[in-house]
Amino acid sequence: MKNKTVTILISAIGGYGYYYLKSLFEDYSENKIKIVGVIDPQAEKSDLYTEVVKRKIPVFDEIEDFYNQNGKADLAIIVSPIQYHVQQSCIALQNGSNVLCDKPIGGSIIEAKIIIQTQKEYKKWIMIGYQWSFSKAIQDLKKDILSGIFGKPIRFKTLCFWPRGFDYYNRNNWAGKIKDKNGN
Repeated sequence: MKNKTVTILISAIGGYGYYYLKSLFEDYSENKIKIVGVIDPQAEKSDLYTEVVKRKIPVFDEIEDFYNQNGKADLAIIVSPIQYHVQQSCIALQNGSNVLCDKPIGGSIIEAKIIIQTQKEYKKWIMIGYQWSFSKAIQDLKKDILSGIFGKPIRFKTLCFWPRGFDYYNRNNWAGKIKDKNGN
């Protein structure tokens, strides 16, 4: 398993998924990973689309299209808008892929429970990605906690304020909305 090439399916390469894909292209050799598909109905709008085409990576509008064409991936990276996290993660798990889903896991506790149940049923793993998890500040805090600088942990709670301007909320039709256009 150590020398196995990991096959990867990635969604939404025009938004935050762009950075995942860029890192995969730049930081990993093709003998370590193979990107076997992109899920994005507007992939051509991504600045990496030309590279996707050059590398002959198949592009699909929907995740079902990839799996319905006998697509197989060791890892599905789900970076779609939040309203698709549960559906796409569950489909990937049901089709034998492990999942790295961008935060949050879903739009509600019920959705999170659906993913957890699917993960248990299909015996694959799912991890939730968060861009600050491996930042220097978070890793320094973790080191301090593990060294006991704050004493023995009983419970930790954090509150993070991240200012967002109007550009952030106006970049698409779902950012900052309670429900999507379908009422989800």
